[in-house]
Amino acid sequence: MALKQPCVPKQAFLNLLRLLGYSFAIQSPRIDKYRRPNPLHYIDVPRKDMIPLDHVRSSLRQGGCNEEEIERFIGETATRNAPKKKRR
Repeated sequence: MALKQPCVPKQAFLNLLRLLGYSFAIQSPRIDKYRRPNPLHYIDVPRKDMIPLDHVRSSLRQGGCNEEEIERFIGETATRNAPKKKRR
């Protein structure tokens, strides 16, 4: 079984995007687009419950966050997306 990548919950990521001034713009089958009006900029958000860290880092860099803010956000919200053990 392949190791799962650490992820961030989608709601936490969206809350941070809203604080940065982004709002919902367009919905497609696999992604949602959020836009910031001034300067005009779009960020794609996968339509999954958990978002991989590499996508979170690159999106927040594009959104204007510095590395310290990104790492603080990830440290507070990241979880390992591993399958749960079944109870017997």
